[in-house]
Amino acid sequence: MMHTDLAQSTLVHCLHFLSYARRGIRRENLTTLFEMMGLEYDQRVIDKLYRVALVKEARTEPTVDRTEGQLLLLHDEIHALIDQSGMGSDLGYREPTLEYLASISKHQVQDTKHLVHSPALLKAMSDHLYYALTFDIASGYRFYVVYMDWLLNERSVNQALIISEAFWGILNYRVQRNGVEEHPYRTQLEQSTLSFEQIIHDEQVDQVQLLYARGQNNEATALGETLYCQFVEHGVLPPEGREITTACLPLDQYLFVELSNSWALALHASQKTIGSERAANLFTRVITLLEHDDLIKDDFLRLRCDYFLGHAYTRRGYVRHQQQRYADAIADSERGRNAFRRYRDEPVPDHPSRLPAEQILNDHVAKNLAQVTNNMAYTLSLTGNFKRALRLSDEVLKQFVPLVSEYQKALFHNTNGLIHIRAEDYKGAAEPIAMAELLAKQSGVNRARALVSRARGQLERAKMTASGEPDLGIELYYEQAAEWLSNEPDMQREVLYDWSGYVRDMAVLYRAQNKTGEATRYEQRALDLLDKALATLPDEPSMQRADHLESKVVIYRIMGQCEQAATLLDEAEAIIHTIEIQEYGQVVCGKIALQRSLILLYRDKDYVETLRLMAIALARAYVFAKVHHDQTIFERIIKQHLRHIPAEELRRFKQETESEKLYVIADDLPYHKPDEQRWSDAWEDSIAYINEVIGDRLTKYP
Repeated sequence: MMHTDLAQSTLVHCLHFLSYARRGIRRENLTTLFEMMGLEYDQRVIDKLYRVALVKEARTEPTVDRTEGQLLLLHDEIHALIDQSGMGSDLGYREPTLEYLASISKHQVQDTKHLVHSPALLKAMSDHLYYALTFDIASGYRFYVVYMDWLLNERSVNQALIISEAFWGILNYRVQRNGVEEHPYRTQLEQSTLSFEQIIHDEQVDQVQLLYARGQNNEATALGETLYCQFVEHGVLPPEGREITTACLPLDQYLFVELSNSWALALHASQKTIGSERAANLFTRVITLLEHDDLIKDDFLRLRCDYFLGHAYTRRGYVRHQQQRYADAIADSERGRNAFRRYRDEPVPDHPSRLPAEQILNDHVAKNLAQVTNNMAYTLSLTGNFKRALRLSDEVLKQFVPLVSEYQKALFHNTNGLIHIRAEDYKGAAEPIAMAELLAKQSGVNRARALVSRARGQLERAKMTASGEPDLGIELYYEQAAEWLSNEPDMQREVLYDWSGYVRDMAVLYRAQNKTGEATRYEQRALDLLDKALATLPDEPSMQRADHLESKVVIYRIMGQCEQAATLLDEAEAIIHTIEIQEYGQVVCGKIALQRSLILLYRDKDYVETLRLMAIALARAYVFAKVHHDQTIFERIIKQHLRHIPAEELRRFKQETESEKLYVIADDLPYHKPDEQRWSDAWEDSIAYINEVIGDRLTKYP
């Protein structure tokens, strides 16, 4: 072939390739196309292609390695002429060219996945969608579904809307051919295994996720329920209360899973409940389907099975956490972690690529794996397992923080700080809380700012208590957190509860300074905040209601109003007596016993029963866990009030417990009796602590 013939052939093929590369192509990728097709080429033509009148050049955004490049494109008018002519390719390079372009744009998504809010990620996603949809609309659509889930889970609302607009722009693309308007992608859709109805269903579910991502939880819940009821009426989904079995499978399994997961998440956040049991049941139905491979008939759902399973377990675990069913929450979090790991790491059985589902679908589940690990770390800290909690939290900060949005970074640093606070390592909490504040502000998400503001309040409250000096400035942190969580009643209640604890501590400090007026004012404000928190609880009896009433008992007792305190304590105890409790309920039972002991101490001077109830209270706390945040508070309170019991009464208690003349067994307890061996160990630990304190007291003041 003559040199001029090679140059001409190179130019023709370049223009042909550019007719498909409508999002632009780099020179090096153009060269790769020639080599991939086995075509000879003149590199000088490729290098000078931008000088051809039909071609234009555009500068790209800096890439991951901070290098810039030039993209080669045909002018828009040329593309319009090609579309209007309806001329197909007679060179046979359409499929391999589009496949290659889809492949390189797919990799660009992975290269920029950590740049959540950057134009580079959005361009990579939209480029990939264009080439994947043009190559095959059904398989390309799967990437669109994955990218929307990806962005909405990050609460990247604006970015999700941009990708949605890009998708619909492609799907609705139209051309004029011989005076007739045609929609090439709609035509391709009609000839595919994908239906327009499926797309609309997915878009409706995306709207639920979008409302939730915006913090519009009530609206998301209402839309989710409306959609589910509509699909039940149309026979597409089974009724909400019906068990998922072989005889009762959803007609559209994918829709069932994605809608149930999204609706349940919003439902849990919006309900005036202690962890929505209705939401937990929705997650359980999803888990039932996904845990049985033989029930799954939808190919796309089978591919994303572990993704959705990870979410269902993670979110049900969060419900259990809110219900203070910590063992169940930890178990679900572990299952969620395992599901996300399988999705990320394990090859899909029978798939020709032999790749993990995450790679096949170009997904990004690092953020999901990080979130469930973060949840698990915090729950572990509440059970006193500080060592493992910190190890998991540090793992999240080290491995995942570079891969997630500012919103998630803020939450992860915040959790690390909270674990340090729980472990009473206030110095260790300072740095992660400060970092969380910065990231929460950068995220622009009020939920992140609320959770971080609450954590800052907890840290400053702990420091204030240690210093013994009232700090008026702390209140602002709780006030902001409560305002920002107005759309999440359950979370707002927790803030109000914490806030009342801070205000009560202020009252205690003012009383210690003999500032009675200030103390009384803060005591009343603490009661008002607890009443607000109680108003967010369901009307029926619950462990949380009893816990909140016990907090009011503390305040009335401090105010010297022991009769009012005793009346409320009777109410709290009546609730506990009649309900089933989870493992944390032993702590609440212990709180009630401890307050009963203090009322008997200061109102009745009944030292024998005071000491017996103190021992029971601390043993209840030890039944939950030997070391945890509440247990240290129990020990501190008991140590403080033992000073007000005469030495001879302390000596008698010590002698009687050491000789086991005084020994409480599990059957002696009025309600919620633990396992006998577990109680026996807890009782002995309780007696050992109290007698050690008594021994020190008698040594100093015989």
